[in-house]
Amino acid sequence: MIDNPIARIALFVSAGLIVVIVAIWGLFSGSEPSRPKGAVVVELDSSSESGGATHSVTEAEQLPPSAAEHGGEGESTRAEAVETAWLDTPDPDLIEDSPKGPLPKIAEDGRMPWITYAKPFDVRDDRPRIAVVVTGLGLSDATTRMAIERLPSAVTLAFDPYARNIAFGARQARADGHEIILELPMEAKDFPFNDAGPAALLTSLTVEENIERLEAILGRTFGYVGVVTAGDSLLEVRETSLRPILSTVGRRGLMFVAGAPKENSVVHNLAGEIGVPSAVANIVLDEEPSIEAIDDALARLEAIAKDHAVAVGIAQAYPVSVDRLSVWASGLAERNVVLAPISALANRQLFP
Repeated sequence: MIDNPIARIALFVSAGLIVVIVAIWGLFSGSEPSRPKGAVVVELDSSSESGGATHSVTEAEQLPPSAAEHGGEGESTRAEAVETAWLDTPDPDLIEDSPKGPLPKIAEDGRMPWITYAKPFDVRDDRPRIAVVVTGLGLSDATTRMAIERLPSAVTLAFDPYARNIAFGARQARADGHEIILELPMEAKDFPFNDAGPAALLTSLTVEENIERLEAILGRTFGYVGVVTAGDSLLEVRETSLRPILSTVGRRGLMFVAGAPKENSVVHNLAGEIGVPSAVANIVLDEEPSIEAIDDALARLEAIAKDHAVAVGIAQAYPVSVDRLSVWASGLAERNVVLAPISALANRQLFP
């Protein structure tokens, strides 16, 4: 027991200093800060003037040749899937500054947005592979939050270009581990009764006007792997209208997803000719948004995957759709099927 008051005060001060030092040491040493669910840690290259991310490649993340070809018309290059950089800012090497916003581009070293921003997937997994794209995100905060939180991270989320706060929602989705894609409004066969909105690509517009609209949509946010169409689009059955659109998508290092099955669609053959990574929806899962109809569509999608190795389903962000997808996905492993991001199905479908 220390009776001297001055000594007792000195002892308390010393103990307090020790506590403070230990706390500071713990703050800056070893332990990593908590990160959002699904986040991927990416090392930053401090020697890079642009501050870009150093992307690591693993054997499990490499895409097979059939899913990794891209280039201008008549040419293709081997590409590899890289660790997705869940960053709050675009990779500067993949961005072209423009009055329309940050447009995606292929980096000087050949890196492409559709691969760099792809969700990592183990391509050695030989189980039947299903990709599901849920559209309509960003228009409602509640709906967007529900889809992000309830759906497995392997489900690809498509953001509507008319969403007011699209960049914020897209960052939330990527922080939770979801691959994202942008919806591309295109003229419907029954236009103007079915109007895709003021940004829609139309057969009545010139090539230059359609590309102008396309780039205005691409400049809305960043971090997406490509574009997905919806509905019964007239442009997808007209090669002269679709070719310049596909060429622009490919030139910017993106993939193209046809969001509705069409018997006379030219997407698959034309994308293959130009060299654009693509996928085509086999089934729209919630054309009838009821529990029974969605469950039946999911069963048919699963059967397609087991027969053809891969299948693509499209759904809207209806509460019933999100609920049924969540329940269905929870039992896939037991049925020997794997859920994959849409980028993992690029160029993997076979059509007559």
